[in-house]
Amino acid sequence: MLDWQDGPNDWYPPFVPPPDCATWHEISPVFCNTYHQDGFSDNGDGVVSPCDIIVLNGIVYHVDSAGPTVYLDCSGGGATTMILEPVDGSWTGGDPALTQWLEVWPSFGALHALDYYTDGDNSGGLSVCDFVPVGGQTCHVKRVGCNIRVSRPPPTSTDPSTWGKVKGLFNSLF
Repeated sequence: MLDWQDGPNDWYPPFVPPPDCATWHEISPVFCNTYHQDGFSDNGDGVVSPCDIIVLNGIVYHVDSAGPTVYLDCSGGGATTMILEPVDGSWTGGDPALTQWLEVWPSFGALHALDYYTDGDNSGGLSVCDFVPVGGQTCHVKRVGCNIRVSRPPPTSTDPSTWGKVKGLFNSLF
């Protein structure tokens, strides 16, 4: 799971594709690795979404999902102490009350229900400067960003590591 590190701080889907040279921050499975975006190929819908292709550090990846990442300060000290994302992708902005959220850092997998939120900036939706109750704490929203889940695309038959290599062997025999 990656977050567009140098993207806007208060952002909602649909996400416009980031420019080449954007920096992506890994949230999971290894927190804090960074990746340089070398290229991006949109699937035709004009936004970051499943089936897009992104090139990070020279390696091609398939975008499996895209959604918001919410960075929270639950200690009052100004540091990020928790990162959440919507469980089912149904929250794409606006009021998050009565939605389920997955904790992706520091305790990946914990589920949190947001029963209400305090709209600190009167925007009508969850945004920077709002407050949410999480795990018995009141947390300040520090950032709303774009996260993607990626995977290596399956090799094609022309890749030398797959059937293309086997076909080449048979061609050389006959």
